[in-house]
Amino acid sequence: MTPLRRRRVPAMPPDERRAALITATLPLLREHGLSVSTRQIAEAAGVAEGTIFGAFPDKRSLIHATILSAFDPAPIERSLSEIAPEADLHTRMRVITTIIARHLAENAPLFLSLRRARKTAGEGGGHADGHPPAGQPPGALLADLDQTRRRLVDAVTSAIEPHRSQLRLTPPAVAQLLLSMLAMNTRADRGDLDISPEEIITVLLDGLIVPSGPAPAALATAQGDPTPC
Repeated sequence: MTPLRRRRVPAMPPDERRAALITATLPLLREHGLSVSTRQIAEAAGVAEGTIFGAFPDKRSLIHATILSAFDPAPIERSLSEIAPEADLHTRMRVITTIIARHLAENAPLFLSLRRARKTAGEGGGHADGHPPAGQPPGALLADLDQTRRRLVDAVTSAIEPHRSQLRLTPPAVAQLLLSMLAMNTRADRGDLDISPEEIITVLLDGLIVPSGPAPAALATAQGDPTPC
């Protein structure tokens, strides 16, 4: 009797293989930072280590693709474009802030790793051949991340634009301020905010000085003041 031959599992299409490796790499990056090893990635993906180099030229390319996937602004752009047209300024800002804060919280460990790597690079830790040492982001990645940030600024600007006449600053300036405040306020070690989104909106829209008249609704909510009878 002729023995049965084992059928080989069909090879995964290249795009699917790359996507699967990126999916396996992302949680490792969040846990271990940029120094994650290809062995760890292969074990998480359930593949041989050589499979990684069949899908990506090198580890740096995989890390690059994974970070860009984590910071992909497309989902945020879609969410912001779906804000109800009739939403008032405070409601619109609250939705924008919630969406961006969630994105930052998910990627807080990556922000911390990149921040540390940039600091190391700024201290002159490069190699003589012009390539950054392991654990440092290449210039191409930093350039792509800057482009991602510009897309976020544009998306937030578009979401704020309907209320331009109510703002002292231009929508692009407000977008820059909001993103900067959220980024600086996100705790990279915990992924949460020290100041609530509502308090950030209050500072942006109402300022820090307590008005002589009744407190703005957003400020009263942020401070937990009871609503006057």
